[in-house]
Amino acid sequence: MTAGGGTSTGTRNVLARAREYVHGRTDVRVFLVLFVAYALLTLAILFKTPVLRVDSAVEQLRLQKNYAWMFHFWHTYVQLGQRRPVLQLLLPFLVWVTLRDRSPRPLVSLFVAIVLLNLSVGVVKLTTGRQGPRYGRPVDDLFAHGDIYPSGHTSNSVLMYGLVAMFVAAKYRRQVIAVIAFICVTIGIGTVFINTHWVTDVVGGWLAGGLVLCAVPWISPYVERIVLSSYSRTRALISVLGGAIPLYFGLGAVTSALGPWLNHVFGGWLALGLLASSLPWLTPPIERWIAAKYRELRLRTSEPVAKPSVDRVPAGAR
Repeated sequence: MTAGGGTSTGTRNVLARAREYVHGRTDVRVFLVLFVAYALLTLAILFKTPVLRVDSAVEQLRLQKNYAWMFHFWHTYVQLGQRRPVLQLLLPFLVWVTLRDRSPRPLVSLFVAIVLLNLSVGVVKLTTGRQGPRYGRPVDDLFAHGDIYPSGHTSNSVLMYGLVAMFVAAKYRRQVIAVIAFICVTIGIGTVFINTHWVTDVVGGWLAGGLVLCAVPWISPYVERIVLSSYSRTRALISVLGGAIPLYFGLGAVTSALGPWLNHVFGGWLALGLLASSLPWLTPPIERWIAAKYRELRLRTSEPVAKPSVDRVPAGAR
């Protein structure tokens, strides 16, 4: 029995490692495919290849003008891809998952995802400087101080709703993924309908969001180690509140002081929330240094002071 049990356990361990290896290689392959597609699409736009004809053809359909009665619906619907509304919905869910699993990984993954997405998409937006179809802009209007490519709506929806699929219960994951795919596709269609984005902006946003979603599980464990090295419920509460207050209340007067770059790439409220939520995990080295200095000072002040010796003269000798 022991030998058989040992063999069975060993086989299960080997199979588990094999599945992990295959899964890891699959993730890398998906990432590489998305990266190559994203790079090729970006180059196709920058070099003004025939890909831009797709944008022109769809723009000439004049969807917003010919179906004006649908504009209000689509304009409201695409808010499901905006950073702030999505995060306001997503944060309570990830807090609940964190409490359910007793693990900071969901919130750490959210932090990593937001930073990676805004840096990667923000850099490409500012570099390409593309203008959108609104106000009659040409399809190849690049390096014109725009921020249209890739679409922030679609990249954000892929990433944020992808996190929901990542942490939802396994028995519901397939259904959730189907719903999320529908939402992400229709948000992209909506941004084209209301004349905010070109088609290639939307496709670029899907690819950019997928890239970050693949990278989050690779990077999150490293950040999680920093959190776990000084984890406490008090720190976790302060971190969540620090991120939630700017998210739900704005604090425009404070966020405007962060400067135009952070406000443009992240949004001032988001930059402030990221900073406030990360501080409880970045301060432990400083706290340890202060505590050590305090202990050292207390030791110095508590050392007994040597009293000067006084020669006493015996009473009979006086």
